[in-house]
Amino acid sequence: FDEKEVNAALKFGTRGSIKYARLRQILMYSLHIDYGFPASRIAVIVNRDRTTVEHAVRQIEDLREKDEYIMIIFDKPWNKERLP
Repeated sequence: FDEKEVNAALKFGTRGSIKYARLRQILMYSLHIDYGFPASRIAVIVNRDRTTVEHAVRQIEDLREKDEYIMIIFDKPWNKERLP
């Protein structure tokens, strides 16, 4: 991932490619589940609708149940401890 592309895709981009859409979904999931941000606040951060945030959280929850790779990402202890 290119840092400038990622920043644009996360906050200001349109729907974009699947890799950036999935990255946004993971960000929204983490902000909501790991840090307790309400969907309405996350929507402002990523310039999306609240219902899009709720959809993203459901998508990642479904992926976690089906995909071991996604489970590994979220089950690592550093995931919550690295950020303040």
